[in-house]
Parts: sequence; C-alpha cells; structure tokens
Amino acid sequence: MKVELIDSTGKSSLEDEYRVMLRSSSSFDIATAFIADAAIKLLEQSFIKNRQLKGRLITGLYNCFNSQAALLQLVSLSKRFGNRLSVKISKEPRFHWKYYHFNKTSISYVYIGSGNFTSSGMNETGELQTKITVSKRDKAFKEQCNDRFVQAWENAVHIEEIPWSKYKSLVVPKAYQLKLDKSISDILFLKNKEINVKQCLPIRLVKTYGSLTNKTEKVINSNKSNWGKKNWDYFSCTSKQSYNLFERNQSHFLISKKGNDYSFHSIMIKDKDRIITEEGNYFVAYDEMKKFRPETPRMIALMNELGIVYRTNKKIDKKLTLKQSAAIGKYFGI
Repeated sequence: MKVELIDSTGKSSLEDEYRVMLRSSSSFDIATAFIADAAIKLLEQSFIKNRQLKGRLITGLYNCFNSQAALLQLVSLSKRFGNRLSVKISKEPRFHWKYYHFNKTSISYVYIGSGNFTSSGMNETGELQTKITVSKRDKAFKEQCNDRFVQAWENAVHIEEIPWSKYKSLVVPKAYQLKLDKSISDILFLKNKEINVKQCLPIRLVKTYGSLTNKTEKVINSNKSNWGKKNWDYFSCTSKQSYNLFERNQSHFLISKKGNDYSFHSIMIKDKDRIITEEGNYFVAYDEMKKFRPETPRMIALMNELGIVYRTNKKIDKKLTLKQSAAIGKYFGI
C-alpha cells in the first residue's frame, strides 16, 4: 500500500488526476457531499472515452447546496448511460463524504480528503486529498472500503425517485455571507484595490513555442529586419484569430515554458507581422521590459489564488480580469 498527499498547487490538479483515473479504470465508486457542472461534464466525457467504464455515485442534500440543475443533469446522465452509471441520494441529512475509489485490473486507487466533486474542490487551493494505492496484497483494506461504501449505498435512494420539481437549492442572503474586517483581509489576502490597473492592461496569457530553428529566424529577419536591429524578441501564433488579439504598444503577461519549467514575463508588443515559416504562420515582436520572474512557490501560489491555469495549451490563452491583472502588476512592480 502506498499513501500520498495530493493538492492542486502543482502542475496537475485533482481534476487531472480524476480524469486519468476515469479513463483508465474499469469501475468506480464516488461519494461526494457536493457535485457541480465540471464534475458532471468530466463523468460524461469519461463514459464516452472509456466504453468499459461502470460506476456508482452517491451525493446528498446537505444544506441544499447542490443545485437543482446539477441534480437533473445527473438524472439525465444515469438514464443516458443505463446500467453503466447508477446515482443515489443519501438519506443521511448531513452526508459530507469526499470519497473516490477507482478500480483497475490488479490495482485500485482511493482518494479521501476535503475536496468535493466540484470545480473548486478539484482545482483551487485549500484542498487536500490522501491518495492510497491499493494492491492485491491489501485485500483487507479494500474490503473495508467496499463495505463502508455499500453501507452508504444501501442508506440511499435512486436519484430518479426524488421529485426534483419540488427541490430548491440554497440561496444565501447577502446579510449572511461571510464578511471579514478589512484589518484581517489586508493581512490574509492581496490588496488589489491599491494597484493602478491601467498600467498593465490589456493583459493576456500567451503560449510561446521555445527556440526557433535557424531557418525560421532567417525568414523572420528577412521579413522584418528592424526586429533584429532593435533587439526585439518574438513568438509565433497558431492562427489568424490569435494574431489579431495582439496590438502594438499593448502590455501583456507572457508565460513561456522550457522543458518542465515555466517563466513569467511582463512585455510590451512593439510590432507584429504575418510570416509564413515551417513552425508557424504568424509572429509578434516584443520588448522584454526587464520584468522577469521564474516559477517559484510564491508565483504558483499567486496564480492559483487568482484562478489562473497554465497547465495546458487550451487554457493558457486565458483573458485576465482586472483584479487578476492588478495583482500580477503589483507582483511585477508595474
């Protein structure tokens, strides 16, 4: 038996973990107090990708947190995948489990911790899961897990039996929402309101493509010789749409990757041109502005705190909010 601690502060999140598990397992048992759209979509995609997958899922109505829309999506999902997916609602009014059990041929994985089956529970900081790798030699522990889940399963009703038209999820009045005194929040959280956001807008996260070949550099220099003369750097865009996002004299926040290491730059777009090369069709020239930060625990914490994801190509070109831009601007001293 192997025991690890998993959170979402590294380069992979709990959502990434669960996606891999769902697409490579034969079956699963999940019991979660709260469930939302991101998890339901993850389940749907996994059943489509992994046609051997079967699973049981228990959720509850603790504090009426789960939305009616999410629960109705689960009803639809269980009907769509027939005997491959069974969903139940716990009879326990304070059902608060966060339990994920994935079975493979000769091994299984159990996750137990604080993270609900929601986007924030799988991706944001503040959650901690224990990941237990269970082999054939750990038969007693696996049986204990199965017994506990079966007990919860038997103390639940099928989701189709609930009259969901009568159900209303909780709407918290503003008067009851948590408000911290400014003297406390200033100590705990970033003081974004003190930043002049106009100094660092508009800002986007942009994917760079590392070192270019000598052939490509010659093509670029022959098309735009002043780039080299002014010692500007450049990066390629994969599409006309990406190219159109960047305008001259705009400030941008650039993430570049070399191997497994990320670095962060504050840049100013100085020129742009469409250039056809073997490695890309569009290029933008920029100044480094001498604002550079390596990937550090502080930088990772800041990105996670601001809800900025830079793990995958699809999510790396994400427009930032004013609040996020202000915090990044403060970190870079813009």
